[in-house]
Amino acid sequence: MMALYLLVALAGAAPLSADQAVAAALVRSPERAAAEAEVTRAEGALRAATGLPGDPRLSASVAAVGEAWSLSVAQPLSLTGEGLAERTAAQRTADAAAARLTRAGLVVAADTRRAWIDAVVSRQRAALADEALAVATRIEAAAAQRAAAGDASQLDLLMARLQAEEARTHWMIAVVEEGRSAADLAARVGVDLAELELPRDPLAGAPSPSGDHAAPRSDVEAAAATVEAAHAALARERAGTLPPLQVGAFVEQEGAELRAGPTLSITVPIWRGNADGRAAARADLSLVEAQRDDATRRAGTERDAAARINEKLEVALADQGSEIPAAARAALDSVALGYDRGELDLLSAALLQAQILEGYVAWVEGRGLVAGARLDWMLAVEDARLLGEP
Repeated sequence: MMALYLLVALAGAAPLSADQAVAAALVRSPERAAAEAEVTRAEGALRAATGLPGDPRLSASVAAVGEAWSLSVAQPLSLTGEGLAERTAAQRTADAAAARLTRAGLVVAADTRRAWIDAVVSRQRAALADEALAVATRIEAAAAQRAAAGDASQLDLLMARLQAEEARTHWMIAVVEEGRSAADLAARVGVDLAELELPRDPLAGAPSPSGDHAAPRSDVEAAAATVEAAHAALARERAGTLPPLQVGAFVEQEGAELRAGPTLSITVPIWRGNADGRAAARADLSLVEAQRDDATRRAGTERDAAARINEKLEVALADQGSEIPAAARAALDSVALGYDRGELDLLSAALLQAQILEGYVAWVEGRGLVAGARLDWMLAVEDARLLGEP
């Protein structure tokens, strides 16, 4: 019910913030749901391993002919520590599942913010392409009027038309890209595509980096816990070479004779000795140790690379002017007005329009790159602000 309320409230919000997108995506994410299911399974296995290592066995029999019956109960007891190893393996498996759930939430949040940033950048690119098409159309119309009046050549008219067609193609490409990115974001957050409103600045989706984060990453913790669980699983398989001791009691009657007393039994393997279980556990341990080492290396490399890239892009961002959007739109209008008044020839107007368009798109995309670098750093150090937390 809370998820439904969140999505309904989100659908009416305008514009959609990155924090709102993350909150909605976490509710709907199948990746996070899979991680939650893994936690549920691991907790169930832990509860099962916390009790007695084996269920008591109750058996009863009644003779079909004559007056004979028997009743016995037996409790398996491990003398080799198999139950303790199983509980340890289950506990560390549950710890690993919880750590993977934490990581899954952070990855979903980062991916959602990237989708939000892509949608913002694409929408701004499409908006500017629309304005550029409008300017090119005005220039084409002015060129047609001049050619009709004999003040411009047919070559000028042809150039204006080609310029308008180029602007129209750029607009089509931008519309397709904007539609795809908006559809991806809308599907993640569960908002109707027609109601998706976004701000103009992609940097709003990625907070500025602050401080260092020395805590171990959850994926590294999960890998380490998995190795510990594998060690415990190997100990369990080794202990399983000797089956549990069966301790119990019996009562039986045959005719007038009644007998009762304790029972003690054990089954000793002669040939197998659980060799297959021990070999499989050793193989699993080798695999998860390699995965742990790889996760540790990757975490360190991703942290260092993200910090280095982010530092350089933040320096570039400090030199970027914030007035570019308004200046670019004003410049496009000036180009069209200058051509209308005869102050600019067609070639100059076309070149200026292309330069303004490229400059503004570069400004938007640059801010999108900075935002992406921030997200890489935040995910590398598992900054809680990815989840929208202060």
